[in-house]
Amino acid sequence: MTNDLEVQPQADLITFDSSQVALIKRTIAVDATDDELDLFMYQCKRTGLDPLARQIHFQKYTNQNTQKSTVAFITTIDGYRLIASRTEKYAGNSEPVFDGSVAITDGYNNDRIKKAPAKATVTVKKFVGGTLCEFSASTYWEEYYPGGSKGHMWRKMPHVMLAKCAEASALRKAFPADLSGVYTDDEMGQSQPVTPDLIRAPGGDDSNPDTGVKVIESSADVSRDADDVKQELITEAGNYPDAPSEKQLKATRSSLSKVGKPAEIKSIMNHVFGITTSNDLTKGMCMAFMNWIGANADNGWQATDTAKQEAQRLLTADMKAKGQQELV
Repeated sequence: MTNDLEVQPQADLITFDSSQVALIKRTIAVDATDDELDLFMYQCKRTGLDPLARQIHFQKYTNQNTQKSTVAFITTIDGYRLIASRTEKYAGNSEPVFDGSVAITDGYNNDRIKKAPAKATVTVKKFVGGTLCEFSASTYWEEYYPGGSKGHMWRKMPHVMLAKCAEASALRKAFPADLSGVYTDDEMGQSQPVTPDLIRAPGGDDSNPDTGVKVIESSADVSRDADDVKQELITEAGNYPDAPSEKQLKATRSSLSKVGKPAEIKSIMNHVFGITTSNDLTKGMCMAFMNWIGANADNGWQATDTAKQEAQRLLTADMKAKGQQELV
């Protein structure tokens, strides 16, 4: 009898030359050790996901108390679908079924949608030994909604976002061996430590790490795709088009210097706002950058690890848009 959980040796689904690995190390797997980079490249080759095409992301976390680090590999729902499709056992999934509603009441909710679905259920279909089987999973708004500034897309498209998490959970139930060790960005966006040094990826249990338990030795939030960061910065900046004060401009410049070198900051500002100098920053742009970076006077205007990772994604996106391999 065939055991679906048995991992069979297989040829790499994707390969990378030395220059591509160097680019991944420099712009995507930033601060990765040699072993962490090897592990990330192994997952890329095993799953066939291309980090240069933003199909899979490298995340590194550092516990501020113990200074211990660990890594996680994050993909999108499209990455999950691609992995499932390549098994040739994936037979699609149902339309999401929604149940109940909840009010979106946090202070960040300036969007027109005031209610969200309380629950979403998706059923994935898979051929097992020639028999079509169904794997269903449900997700709940109160467990997944990240809130605050990270919840922009959730407030804008609540049904779509909750359905993607339900679909990811159902796909992981159907294809545990193929999807082990990789989680979707939508699922992980809400992650907060429920006990010291432990975060459970939704849908997991204590007995089998490959079904969803993910140990992350940090309270840092999981970073987002470059497009999501860009859209949120633009949205927040639009509320204050007037010029910033000199004090605000100075603080913003200091904060930006913590996420990249001058040439990198210039590239990021151009990619997000179409400007090339901090002199062109508006009050709204300053506020958006400051909120994103997470800097304040108490911590010496230091950037969060999440902001540093997202800055590298913005930089990579700008280079790709310009057809560049190196920053010029």
